[in-house]
Amino acid sequence: MTPIPIVCSAFSITETRYIVIDKDTGKVLDDANGYGFRTAEKAMRHYNGYQKDIDDMTARGL
Repeated sequence: MTPIPIVCSAFSITETRYIVIDKDTGKVLDDANGYGFRTAEKAMRHYNGYQKDIDDMTARGL
């Protein structure tokens, strides 16, 4: 799985928003609850933090 941020024009006509998709499958991995992120950096930072939280919970057996 290769997550990448992409520009998504479906969210707003007046400003650019980003979502994170899986490059291999095209599946949306993170879209800020339908709002999109304002920058590609924020999109990836949020997605990577979310993945770290899931990995931590999995390691603890939660």
